[in-house]
Amino acid sequence: MVIGKVSGWNIAEGLERFKGSMEDYTSALREYAKDIRSLLKTIEDIDKRWLNSYRLIIRSIKGASFEISADQIGDMARGLERAADVGNIEYIRKHNPIFLDAVHKFLDQLDTALTKIDTESKVESTP
Repeated sequence: MVIGKVSGWNIAEGLERFKGSMEDYTSALREYAKDIRSLLKTIEDIDKRWLNSYRLIIRSIKGASFEISADQIGDMARGLERAADVGNIEYIRKHNPIFLDAVHKFLDQLDTALTKIDTESKVESTP
């Protein structure tokens, strides 16, 4: 099964994390897409009063991204988490929109990859 190449996403490594089980990996990818979309909505607007919540959400996105080997997103989240740890709201205000854009683009590519997997699975299961 060929997923294709997506910038910042090491698909082979991610599949290896799931012991080569494409079914388990795609299940994790679907869960990631659903969960991350809902988390993104909560960090669109930045307010210094919500910095601790922001840090926790970014930490969740970072961990989930590294789990599926979306390392580019994980690295960006790590930078935002570090800024939140030290209260650097200016860094967050500057980089959060870039992060949100990158994650949305990644999720679009992930949706395309999952659709391709679904299509290939249907073709393979057709007698």
